[in-house]
Amino acid sequence: MKAELIRDDLEVGPNAVPEMVEQHAELRTVRVNGRDRKRLFWKLGTIIEHPRAVRLVQQGVALPADDECREAADMSLTDLMAAQKAYEKARLGIHPDDHPLFDAGIIAGYEGDGSYKRGPNADQYPEVFEPQDDEDDDE
Repeated sequence: MKAELIRDDLEVGPNAVPEMVEQHAELRTVRVNGRDRKRLFWKLGTIIEHPRAVRLVQQGVALPADDECREAADMSLTDLMAAQKAYEKARLGIHPDDHPLFDAGIIAGYEGDGSYKRGPNADQYPEVFEPQDDEDDDE
């Protein structure tokens, strides 16, 4: 069963086949807990051949690369797109209450202080980015 990776931000796991890593992974420096670390990441378009490759498709990080995977996934184009969107929300840590704002492109995630990052449609909804008065601060 084969799946093609559609993301380049997937870290290589400890059980990866060394030959695959040599051919299809790249070493990058990433910030982890405030320190720069070297990590291996799969390259975009890498074909993963594994009995459970369908799980990558169901998670939204790959597309089926053969009929066996396509049949096992049993996902429509709409299902595939929804899985990819769900993965991105989870990766960014989007709170469920903010899913509608993210889905509409109003926010693109969160800043370090927890405020919203502006999405491509943020200008259509400026009230989302206006400071909110706390109702409990009547004193």
